[in-house]
Amino acid sequence: MVEINDIPNEIDFDKFENLMKLKPNEYYSSSCTNNLKKIDSIEIINSKYYQMTLKMQEVITNGEISPSSVANAIISVLKPSDFDKPYYRAIALLTILNTSNIETGLKRELLPQKQKDYSDFPSVSIQANSKSEIILNNKIVTSEILKNKLYDFIKSNQEHHLIIFSSEKGTTYDFYLKVQNQIFETYSRLRDEKSKEFYNKSFSELSETEIEKIKEIYPQNIKEQ
Repeated sequence: MVEINDIPNEIDFDKFENLMKLKPNEYYSSSCTNNLKKIDSIEIINSKYYQMTLKMQEVITNGEISPSSVANAIISVLKPSDFDKPYYRAIALLTILNTSNIETGLKRELLPQKQKDYSDFPSVSIQANSKSEIILNNKIVTSEILKNKLYDFIKSNQEHHLIIFSSEKGTTYDFYLKVQNQIFETYSRLRDEKSKEFYNKSFSELSETEIEKIKEIYPQNIKEQ
């Protein structure tokens, strides 16, 4: 995969339908690693799980998502003998599955939200389209405008807000992730600010109880279409 920048075999997606319900932000979870570090930071930081998570986040941040970049990230951490372990085989397979659907692009879906009535909440609509344009409330905007508008919107409405996120057929995985990451970054910025205001600490340093308090103020109210 690294050498040819492609999936060498055709993958039967129907065969792996249940596996593909697991999304990358669930098995490469920065939230999970942050919590694990509180238990034993040295052991976790030295673990291959942590290194793999950092590598995948680095690939996403660089915006160079391709079979080659993903495969290279995997083998930069895992040795051939690691593939004897079921866990490493599993995450490697999951990563390849979620990278290889070229027709639709990888849709790194958001974590399921609790059932909630958003009918009376102010909402914004964000779409990533096949021309790599961001559409905010039916208007083309830049990344910077999106983040600023989104920041003001969520801050003004706090828990009473809804983001409706969608992508056109043909939208690249790369661009889809970029837009989605801008949404997540806005939440992270707001939560970090509120954490410092309430507890004089960054969000990543909070206790479980403190984290829940901040999440109540700025929940991720996102509906993906």
